[in-house]
Amino acid sequence: MPDGDCLGRRMSPPAQPASALHDAPDADTPAPAADGAAAAPPEAPKGGEVRSRAMRGSMWTLVGHAGANLTRFAANLLLTRLLFPEAFGVMALVNVFLQGLHMFADVGIGISVIQSKRGDDPAFVQTAWTLQALRGLYLFVVAALIGYPLSLVYGIPDLAWMVPVAGSTALIEGFSSMALFTQNRALNLGRVTATELLSTVIAASAMCITAYFTRSIVSLLVNGLVAAALRMAFSHLLLRGVKHRFAWEPEARKEILQFGRWIFLSTAATFIALQIDRLLLGGFVPEEELGIYSVALALALMPREVVGQLAQRVYYPLVASALRDHEHAKVRELRWKLMSLLIVPVACTIGVAVPLIELLYDDRYHDAGPLMAVLSIDTWLSILQMGYGMIAMGRGEPRFATYGTVVKTIVFGVGFMPIFHAWGVVGVAGLVCLSTIAPYATTAYAAAQVRAARLGLDLVMSAAVIGIAIGAYTLHGVIERATGASLLGIVILGVIAVGVPGALLATKRVRLL
Repeated sequence: MPDGDCLGRRMSPPAQPASALHDAPDADTPAPAADGAAAAPPEAPKGGEVRSRAMRGSMWTLVGHAGANLTRFAANLLLTRLLFPEAFGVMALVNVFLQGLHMFADVGIGISVIQSKRGDDPAFVQTAWTLQALRGLYLFVVAALIGYPLSLVYGIPDLAWMVPVAGSTALIEGFSSMALFTQNRALNLGRVTATELLSTVIAASAMCITAYFTRSIVSLLVNGLVAAALRMAFSHLLLRGVKHRFAWEPEARKEILQFGRWIFLSTAATFIALQIDRLLLGGFVPEEELGIYSVALALALMPREVVGQLAQRVYYPLVASALRDHEHAKVRELRWKLMSLLIVPVACTIGVAVPLIELLYDDRYHDAGPLMAVLSIDTWLSILQMGYGMIAMGRGEPRFATYGTVVKTIVFGVGFMPIFHAWGVVGVAGLVCLSTIAPYATTAYAAAQVRAARLGLDLVMSAAVIGIAIGAYTLHGVIERATGASLLGIVILGVIAVGVPGALLATKRVRLL
């Protein structure tokens, strides 16, 4: 799908029938209270539970997110045959604006629940839910107000109604259960990831059916609306936590908003840094070319999305726990092990980008191949930064990410015009990579305060990524010339990308947990 769903959310783990999930609790989920009251939120795991829950959580996250990505990828292939490239360009702009609203109004509610010592306190959770609902209402109102002005600025009349409709997803998701975060805090990820995968699969199916019958851009909006509604409903029906009601405990509100002020600044800066490429390109290239760029970006982001889910759901809770216990060596070890598992998959993605696009898409989209390769390099740099960023967040210091993203935005803004005029859209993709060095540097500095930064190791791993990517591209070419089958080379590289980290884990040469 172009540029992710409207909320910028990324889905995860294996689907089961909703009834089975509701009736048969999994091993991670506490039984309901005997008197029928809502079960209390799970306590954060301690001692020997941490390893087993983290391992189960990793499995759910990786398998489930793979399922969600396959669903989105299949839908993407179908949509590029049913719709025109301009539709992806317009939807990319809608997503940029909506993601911007979300990020400019992000006060770290979910992260606060995971990070706070009061994350299991019903009063704290209910206050967080109230803030989340108010935030959703605010986002919807703002989206309704900005649609028409944006249509005038970009000269695209459809933005006048598309932005408000897409913005209604924020209102819906504002009422999602906080069990999404309390279960995450306790590393009980079975139902959370199944809930999100079910939402993704059903929403993607609805989108494709709508596209088939209407051949209209409306189908791209259907995805976000259905996913938001299902995610909200499933979070209440399938996940157990405190009974939700509006609450306004002053101490809880103060703690969330104090922690969230740096989250707000960081996410606002992150939005500008991550979306400025599409915001500026939207004013300089045709909608068709912007649509091709968004297709390349969506594919390049897939590895980052998998890592992001794993980092948020498993790595971050473990890092936050280790930092609370002053186990700095463990923090350092967690990061480098995670990074080492990702070298080959990311490198193979870079190497296979051009032949993959040429095989799967028609001639209209072939220019996305080089763009995907360059943007996949940025994926690696962003993954390196993400590891340090989670450490900074676990220390309660999100300001370091804010500093870096501000510098990233400045670098991109200053370099955009000369690079665009000299090298076009591919040059802009290269500028995205270059500007990512800024947030990497600031978050690495934050990690260095707890002796968790390893810059030399990062350089070695980055060199390995480039070397393996060149080797992967060369290997594909050799196989294609020898057999005349591009698909065979892509399949072999895919097996290598999955098999190498799998073998490292299976043989316990790398133990992530």
